[in-house]
Amino acid sequence: MKAFVTGSTGLLGSNVVRQLLESGHEVKAMVRTKEKGEKFLGDTTAELVIGDMLDIPGFTPHLAGCDVLFHVAAYFKEYTGADENGEAMLQKINVDGTIDILEAAKSQGVKNVIYVSSSGVIGKPEAGRIADESAPFNHETANRYFQSKIRAEQAIEQWLTQNEDMRVILILPGAIIGPGDNGPTGLGRLVIDVLSENLPAIPAGGFSLVDVRDVAAGMIQAVEKGESGARFIISGPYSGMVRLIPLIAKSGGVKAPSIQLPYPMAWLYGAVSELISKLTGNPPLATRVLIKTLNERLDLSSNNSQNVLGVNFRPVEESVQDSVAWFKQFGYV
Repeated sequence: MKAFVTGSTGLLGSNVVRQLLESGHEVKAMVRTKEKGEKFLGDTTAELVIGDMLDIPGFTPHLAGCDVLFHVAAYFKEYTGADENGEAMLQKINVDGTIDILEAAKSQGVKNVIYVSSSGVIGKPEAGRIADESAPFNHETANRYFQSKIRAEQAIEQWLTQNEDMRVILILPGAIIGPGDNGPTGLGRLVIDVLSENLPAIPAGGFSLVDVRDVAAGMIQAVEKGESGARFIISGPYSGMVRLIPLIAKSGGVKAPSIQLPYPMAWLYGAVSELISKLTGNPPLATRVLIKTLNERLDLSSNNSQNVLGVNFRPVEESVQDSVAWFKQFGYV
C-alpha cells in the first residue's frame, strides 16, 4: 500500500507515518517545510512532500499513485476562542480545505480516504445511553475547533452523495496523549507544565483519553475494514484531572499541585489567563473555553471501533508514562 499523510509531523500524523512504515507500506509525508520534516521524520524512509493546506494545488500531483490519503492536518485552535482571523482559518482549512483535498485526491485516482475528525463533535445521547456515533452533533459546544469539525463532517456527508466512487472513513479520537507530541498539543503542554511544576492547581473536569498509537493503529485498520461514510469513535475511558495530574507527576518524579479548583474558580482563572495573554502576547495557561470543555463530561463508547476495526486500548498509566518519558528524552522539560 502507498499512503499519503497530511499533518505528518504532528502527534497523530507522525505516529501514523511510523506505523505505516513499520508495517512495510510506502509513505509520502506532507510537511510544511523541509527543515521541519527532516527534524521529526528524518530518521524514517518516508518521502517528504513540501505542501500547505492553504495551497492544495501545489501538492496535488504528489497524490498520484497513492492508494489511500490519511488526512490528519487541521487548523487546531484547541480549546480557545478563536479571533476573527482564526475563525476564518478554521473554515478555510478544516472545512473548505477538507472538501478541496477530497477533490484533489479524486483527481489523482486515490480511492480511499481516512479523515480525522474529533470526538468533540459528539453530543449528548438520549438519557441513560452512553454516547456513540449515533448521538447528535454537539451543536451547543463553545469550542470553535469542534464546531469546524462538525461542519466538515456535514460537508463530507454531502460530498459523498455526489462521489459514490470514493471511500471516505471518519475517525473520531478522544483527547490524544502519547509519544511524538512535537507541537506540543494542549494536553502535551499540560504534561510539560506538571513536570516543570508550573501548574498552580488542579482544575475541575477531565478528558476521555486515548493513546496516539492506538488511534494510529485503528486508522490503518480502517483502510481494509471500514465502509465508506462510516464513523468510528476511538477513545478510552474518562480520566478526571484529579487522577490524571497526580499520575503525570508520579510518572515524572515531581510533586503534584495540592490545590483543587472548583469549576467557578477555574473559569475565573481562565478569564484572568486570557487577559494576561493579551497583555503579554504569550499563550494563556488556560482559557474559559478550555475550562468549559473540561467540564462537559461525556462518556464515549468505542464499541464500534473495537468490533469492526479491532482497536485495542493501552492503560492510561502506560500512555502517561510513555508521554512523560518522551518529553524528557527530547528536552521539553
